[in-house]
Amino acid sequence: MKKYKLPISFFLYMLIIIIFTACNDFLDVKPKGKEIASDIEHYNGLFNNFQFINYMNYEPGAGGFSFSADAFPNLSVVMSGESLLASPHSNALSPKYRNAYSWADDVYLPDTDVPEWETFYLRNYTYNVIINEVMDATGGTEEEKRALLAEARANRALLHFMVLNFFSKPYDQSSASTDLGIPIITVPDADALGNTRNSVQEVYDFIISELKAAIPDLNEQTISRLRLARAAGKYILGQVYLFMGNYEDALPLLEDAKTLTQNSLVPIGLYDYNVKMSQWKISPIFPPFLPFALDDEEGIFQQRLSMPFAGQVFLNPEYESLYGTGDIRFANLFANSAFTFSGFKFYPYRTRVAPSQVNYGPSMPNLYLMLAECKARLGDLSGAEADIETFRSNRMPSANADVVVSSQDDLIRFIIDERFREYACTGLVWFDIRRLWNDPLFSDRTYMHTSIDGTTEHNLTFDRLLLRIPLKILQYNPDMQDNP
Repeated sequence: MKKYKLPISFFLYMLIIIIFTACNDFLDVKPKGKEIASDIEHYNGLFNNFQFINYMNYEPGAGGFSFSADAFPNLSVVMSGESLLASPHSNALSPKYRNAYSWADDVYLPDTDVPEWETFYLRNYTYNVIINEVMDATGGTEEEKRALLAEARANRALLHFMVLNFFSKPYDQSSASTDLGIPIITVPDADALGNTRNSVQEVYDFIISELKAAIPDLNEQTISRLRLARAAGKYILGQVYLFMGNYEDALPLLEDAKTLTQNSLVPIGLYDYNVKMSQWKISPIFPPFLPFALDDEEGIFQQRLSMPFAGQVFLNPEYESLYGTGDIRFANLFANSAFTFSGFKFYPYRTRVAPSQVNYGPSMPNLYLMLAECKARLGDLSGAEADIETFRSNRMPSANADVVVSSQDDLIRFIIDERFREYACTGLVWFDIRRLWNDPLFSDRTYMHTSIDGTTEHNLTFDRLLLRIPLKILQYNPDMQDNP
């Protein structure tokens, strides 16, 4: 298997994870419900597993857990419209990335690991253990047990939300009850997957029900960015409603989430890049060293995904014009060169050099962007402009942060473009492309990738907004209905 050249900061971070997980063998989850956990502290310890910081498909082995560069559920990075692959720099990417880039019908080979599926369902197993057993644990109070139950249910909802947005159609109220979703798994059984796919509507109903039940019992204060507290719970539910186009229900939840972050036991807020970037960028020739998960104040709940693509995935030059004058993100997070173990490499296009990991969980930048979008959609234009200008003033000099638009529609488009400026080449833009596909405001947007050798054009179609069920999964579940 071909390996990526990962940044040094990635290896240092993974070394920390390995050190911590090596000291917690009792956290390993055994298959088919054969758990040794009995005391409430055992169940609490399951949440403290450092493997749960990252979205990664860990492979259990005799010496513990291992992973390869193909273990990350990050196909969305190359599927996103702004991404560009070019020979010879992208040639080392494994076949699944090249297939995903061309929006091929089948991305995975029969024996290919499928982290976009496996990562989330493997984690789901652990949360199902907690949900089904913690109320019978010894020790602890009823309130403490309910808090752990709630945290597991909220995490389980988030995992189903992630899988749904890889393998099912975007939410459409008119067809969600018949559109194929994903299996809802609520028992700690390695064989529970079966052949049944719930509908998109059923999965959304399940996610919403889980979060509504969990939120009242979640910790009111965020005690750690690695634990899902009430601010994160309300954020996730608000995000789910936003993906459904239900802005009325999303907005108050997101506002509550923002208020709750102000009562956190750890600092949570936006970084001012005007001040911080010069501290993080210790040398002009190195990328900025952004904070790790434990120290990242923009993280409400850390669920990180590694970005091992510097020098292999590039920003399509056609999208560079979306960045305005003075935008610190474009100037510092993208570069025409990257540091590798064989020295500096120079490229014909800009590649994203930082951060080495992106938080796919609740974060302050996305909270501001979602708040602004909801307000703009609901007609609160002054409130939306205030939120987006506050956000932009932390990403560029204040003189460049003003928003000048002439209509509600233009403001909504501006906010979506701001989402792009924040998340280009991280994979998160892909999920905006999906959810906005049928939005009349964005009907004029099309997406095309040029093949690595520059000879073929690939156009994104509706059917390829979702991945087909991996062949590896279908081999074990032959009656499961596949996507078109």
